[in-house]
Amino acid sequence: MTRSPTVFLLATMSAALLPFSASASNTLHSAPTETGYTVHPQHAVEATPRAQVLSELNTARKDGTLVAMQWGLVAPAQEAAKSTLTREQVREEAARAAKANLLRYGDH
Repeated sequence: MTRSPTVFLLATMSAALLPFSASASNTLHSAPTETGYTVHPQHAVEATPRAQVLSELNTARKDGTLVAMQWGLVAPAQEAAKSTLTREQVREEAARAAKANLLRYGDH
């Protein structure tokens, strides 16, 4: 039971310090001045151009990624590349891998 206070203390300290990590890329930083902040324009992150955002949005709409992400689902997989191997070649490759002990449990 002596670990519980230590774990609680570490979790509380981590939660308290978390907002400070996000402020590094912000242009405003808190300061003990009359205004309460200082401005650092060199910390500004370059924004993505509107045309690029709209292009990515249209792409996501077309390939179904947007709907999946709105519902919290996994994005649909892209079409797999066509195999150039025959079934027999794949079977031989699997047999070689099994003999060399390269297959994990459940892979064969």
